[in-house]
Amino acid sequence: MSKVRQVNETIVGKQVSSETTTADFIENGLDGDIQLIGADGQAPEKGKPFKVMQKTDNLLNASGYEFSTDIFPKNIDKITVAEYEPEVQRKVSITVDEAKDHCTYVAEIRIFNPNGVLSVENFEVVSGYFVTGEEAETEEEIAEGLAKSLKSNLRRRGDSEFTVEVSGAELTIESKEQVTIPGKMDGRPLEFIASGKVFRNAGPRKGIAGMTTEVEEEGFNGRGTGKQVVTKEWFDKGFKYDVYRQTAYPADLSPAYYAEIGGKYNTIIINFYKERSSTLVEKQFQSVSIFIEDADNEETNNILAALRDIVDEDIVPEDLA
Repeated sequence: MSKVRQVNETIVGKQVSSETTTADFIENGLDGDIQLIGADGQAPEKGKPFKVMQKTDNLLNASGYEFSTDIFPKNIDKITVAEYEPEVQRKVSITVDEAKDHCTYVAEIRIFNPNGVLSVENFEVVSGYFVTGEEAETEEEIAEGLAKSLKSNLRRRGDSEFTVEVSGAELTIESKEQVTIPGKMDGRPLEFIASGKVFRNAGPRKGIAGMTTEVEEEGFNGRGTGKQVVTKEWFDKGFKYDVYRQTAYPADLSPAYYAEIGGKYNTIIINFYKERSSTLVEKQFQSVSIFIEDADNEETNNILAALRDIVDEDIVPEDLA
């Protein structure tokens, strides 16, 4: 694969190694070790180019180590650090405030970006219905009926998107954790809004009061979740090692992967650029992402300290608490 297109690299490890030269790192490094080493293979020096190395015992990696492209300190634009934050599912409640006769009650879920289609113009609607007769049912009966209808329609979609719970006259709708399949499904939390509507069965089709919606928990994608790191590593390794992978199934020769879907990771990203190699080639912006397993703040801070010894301290973020 052309180096011009390989612009992102991923390093995944557990701790900072005590070895500071390439030879020592390869010979004595432990599985999961990470270290910044000079581009010449010697101990790194202030202002000199360096690379990020990762030691591994993964059987799919015969060399026993991974390494990034050379990084020139003078070409670093920005270094960022992010502490792990878990994924949070969005939760919305719909309350039946008043039971009215001859009305249609609707509990509606509008799902944005279904199947990973990232556009605000793409959405799908799943609804639950309950119709009252001449004598209005209680608020609790309406809520139960809405939940039953909504659950039935969700089952038709595979029952993998939401849970619907009822407590008295209140329905609680919460997104389910999504499956991650690298390269196919990124597993990000569902984006949705929910609302309750009431319509008269006769006369103008105009909504009337009778239901209240409240957001109980805002959804959050998280930071450094295993799903995010697995997805990024899958794409980065494809560009670096095998852009045509899986085209020879079942005889694929897969590169080694180190991130786990259930893992927790702190993140350090080094954004830099390579100088233009000719008048016809613009300078190339690149990044190296370092993911520290178990979201270990101490080891994350050790990497930041190693960076301060090599690059301008002003561009290195403060240590994590």
